[in-house]
Amino acid sequence: MKLELIIAPDERLDTAVTKEWDFDNPQYDGLELKEAMIAVMVKHRGLGLSANQVGIMDARCFLFQNNQANNDYDRNVLALHPSYEVSEDHPEIGMFEGCLSFPDITLNIVRPSRIKAKWKSIDGRQWEEELYGYQARCFMHEMDHLDGISMNEHVSPKVWREAVANAEAKKS
Repeated sequence: MKLELIIAPDERLDTAVTKEWDFDNPQYDGLELKEAMIAVMVKHRGLGLSANQVGIMDARCFLFQNNQANNDYDRNVLALHPSYEVSEDHPEIGMFEGCLSFPDITLNIVRPSRIKAKWKSIDGRQWEEELYGYQARCFMHEMDHLDGISMNEHVSPKVWREAVANAEAKKS
């Protein structure tokens, strides 16, 4: 399975992926999909990658790095049926984020600092972990993608224009 990264603007990045992974009749071979997504993520030096960033519109899933895993292979998680709850007793904080589909653009985005993340693995096992820092941020960022939300929607139009202009200036 060969996948390619989708670069904005592309309507697939603005489209929610609503169809859940079908464990009884999987849309894709789960291991092949995971390996193909890892290859794209590593090639572009990412920390996460959503289905719609590689043109998968019929399986709500994403790849993220779970640093709490016991080994390097399991660190890259293909999250199926992902969801999260915000830990209310922790503050929201601003941190810089980038996105593979918006090359060279970084934005200071305010998000919850800690979440309770839930997902299923390829074998159908249910996972639930408390994530914080960049792991939590990555999980929420990829969930945004699956909901058709890009990082420009987290900042004002003025801040977005400035970030795009800065990215363009770096190219010249």
